[in-house]
Amino acid sequence: MSVSRTSLVAKKDDARQLLQNSRLQEARVVLLEVCKTDAGDVEAWHLLAAINGMLGQFAESADCSRRVIALQPMAPGAYKNLGNAQSELGRVDEARASFEQALAIKPDDVEALNSLGGLFNRAEDYPGAEEYCRKALTISPDNVEALNNLGVALQGLEKYEEALYCYQKALQINSGNSDVLYNAACAFKSIGRVNEALACISRMIRLAQNSADLLCKAGEFLGCVGKTDEAEHCYQRALSLQPECLGACNGLGTILAETGRYEQALECFQKLILRKPEDALYHANLGRVLERLRRNDDAREAASLALRLDPGNALAQLTLARLEKNESRFEEALQRLDAIIDCADEPGILAPALLLKGGIFDRLGDYRAAFEAFSKGKDSTRELCKRMAVDARQYIEYIDTTRDWISSARVEAWSVDKTERVGQAPVFFVAFPRSGTTLVEQALASTGSVATTSEKQIINQLIDELPALTAVSGKTYPECLNELSAGDILALRRRYWEIAQDHIGEQLDGKILVDKLPLNIVNIGFICRIFPDSKILFAVRDPRDVCLSCFMQAFALNPAMANFVSLEDAASLYAKVMELWHLYNSILELDVHVWRYEDLVSNFELQAKSIMKFLGVQWTDRILDFHRHASRSAINTPSYRDVATPIYTRSTQRWRNYEAELQPVIPVLEPYIRGFGYSLE
Repeated sequence: MSVSRTSLVAKKDDARQLLQNSRLQEARVVLLEVCKTDAGDVEAWHLLAAINGMLGQFAESADCSRRVIALQPMAPGAYKNLGNAQSELGRVDEARASFEQALAIKPDDVEALNSLGGLFNRAEDYPGAEEYCRKALTISPDNVEALNNLGVALQGLEKYEEALYCYQKALQINSGNSDVLYNAACAFKSIGRVNEALACISRMIRLAQNSADLLCKAGEFLGCVGKTDEAEHCYQRALSLQPECLGACNGLGTILAETGRYEQALECFQKLILRKPEDALYHANLGRVLERLRRNDDAREAASLALRLDPGNALAQLTLARLEKNESRFEEALQRLDAIIDCADEPGILAPALLLKGGIFDRLGDYRAAFEAFSKGKDSTRELCKRMAVDARQYIEYIDTTRDWISSARVEAWSVDKTERVGQAPVFFVAFPRSGTTLVEQALASTGSVATTSEKQIINQLIDELPALTAVSGKTYPECLNELSAGDILALRRRYWEIAQDHIGEQLDGKILVDKLPLNIVNIGFICRIFPDSKILFAVRDPRDVCLSCFMQAFALNPAMANFVSLEDAASLYAKVMELWHLYNSILELDVHVWRYEDLVSNFELQAKSIMKFLGVQWTDRILDFHRHASRSAINTPSYRDVATPIYTRSTQRWRNYEAELQPVIPVLEPYIRGFGYSLE
């Protein structure tokens, strides 16, 4: 008997060594053998419970903990292991009872107190969580886990500064705790301190280079604050570490869809469905992408399957409502949208549902109901901006800074030989959003001799990279423009073409590149500094119609688009943008071609020939059937369906249907209404 006992002790020592070396499965096998030999070995059962928990085998962990409790009822550690397993299995009430039993045995057990705090946080009972976490910290003031859980509770109570104090104290003790860094980033984001939030995420990413799960969390956060490139990098890195990581594949697919790369997004969601066909979210995401690609029957099938798996899936319902609207089945779409709106409490669902409802009422001619739906949709958009820490003021400040800096004297100081070029200069296509630019872009692309950028942020990326690409130091944009040398400008031109090639993914040799991004209008100064010989296309539309249309749309959120949450904000942004445009025109030698949207849709061939002549592109009758080309293209603007149909004129003078609602902004828009040749009547 003594020899057998010695052998069992040695096996447990072996298991501990394997555990220390993270060889969990081997340690588990050894302990199972010990427990089989001696079913009364409390220590072996306790170790086995812990290892099963680490392996994610929570039901087995709970069973082992119950064996310990049966053998030793006053062991608090067994109740804690049992509570952890029950919590992971979603048995919240049972987990709470287990932790409370551990505390009944040992009232000052910090781990049990903190576990209860975490349990209450997950149940969103933040006052209860705060109580338990503070008790834990009274006993152990430097307990990082308790500080983190208290921070989460305070954050849930919207006490963000107090939460940040907890996180910062925890990071002073353990600067490499990724959970604390992530929670601190969320707290910073909630109070609009986005740069500090991103600094936390950057630290987390440096720690997470070998953790797919942490990289997915970082990617999700970055995607929520509009850092799509960085988010994509995180997901790609996670997939390189763990190719079967479902979260990374879904996150990547979402980013690809948001940035208009629908075919690639399609591949991601199809892979996910092959791996986990019972997941409604993947089918719903697939349906949304298929609808954007105008594959209506396939989209309907995917969304319907998502709803069979999860009848409450709002994303799938939205896809079906869009399809019904596109098929003029307005009453069915309205019924579906009302059901979504009645059940939804998330602004990310409410905003698109309400805006889609407004669009249907607009088509039905019920303009009062339409405006009410649009207004409610924009209220939800405003709340979504708050949650995503998207600040419209950032864009206004950017415009103001640019306007205050640009002047004739500064432009006269620019001295670059125009012959120093890298290929033919691109054409820049600018406007205020919703001025018919996608229509013209698709017409240009149909010629076969023009490549277009589909609203890729090439110029904005180049501005962001200025410090790394140039010898300018100590000055920010736009002040640094006068410090650029000829070498700096050549480097920027080369980098522009690298980015363009990467985005477009097609050979540009022999083609004219048209860089279409409407709000590049505010970057005309930078564009002329880098490409002084570039041509500019400028589309104009009645200011009342563009502001109204921007108010009606569900744009992807960023600081610029956040200015469309009200007609007043839209009109204010319009005035600032056009004030800057007129300033550019007065001090820069612009080679620009201007047309009005209303003239374009009333006599498309005449206007299109004028544009072709300006660009030096030979006319082809294919342009007249551009919508056929568009129907085969992936288009990432709100006009993705409209431009795939023949030209219509119903969007001209739409403002008359909302004349009363527009009255408060007419004084702001009047100079531009008159200036662009429109009547106030």
